Amino acid sequence: MNKRKNDEERKQDEEMKKRKHDEVDEIKRKKDERKERLMKLAKKRKDDELAKKKELAMKKRKDEMAKRKKTEVEEENIAEVEEKTAEVEEENIAEVEEKTAEVEEEKTTEVEEIVEKEMIVEKKKEEIVEKKKEEIVENKEDNVKEMSPSQFRGKSFRRKKSKKLEDYTDPSEKGFKLNDLVTVNPMLQYDEEKMKELKK
Repeated sequence: MNKRKNDEERKQDEEMKKRKHDEVDEIKRKKDERKERLMKLAKKRKDDELAKKKELAMKKRKDEMAKRKKTEVEEENIAEVEEKTAEVEEENIAEVEEKTAEVEEEKTTEVEEIVEKEMIVEKKKEEIVEKKKEEIVENKEDNVKEMSPSQFRGKSFRRKKSKKLEDYTDPSEKGFKLNDLVTVNPMLQYDEEKMKELKK
């Protein structure tokens, strides 16, 4: 009996040991599985982080490339705009210079025409004054011839001014001089608009 009991106890002990051993093995196996799972999760996280970093780096590169392209396009546009503005300014300057040259030529021609007309009027006035002087000299000679020598001796000879020629004769006999070449002669007919432009 004792042997049987001992054998049963041994068997029970062995079974208990086996059970404990199996339990310990299961616990180890579960721990190993957990470790493997944790390692796999950690690897996945690392891989995900690396993938995200790569994506961010690629996005940054793409953004930088896009910015560079934009800046290049903007610089090209600015250069084109500057060239166009320079061309337009040069064209405007050339047009203004041409217009000013035309206006100056027109003004100079108008001034020359006015000066020529004034010179013609001056010449006519001089001719009229010379004619009147000749007439006055002829009248004086006729008066002197008509007077007798006795009358001529007794009286002091004075020149008589002709009333008809008061507007044309100059007592100083210096003639008509123009200080200002652009002064308007009232005898001359002129265009009022052109004279206004000239005065401006």
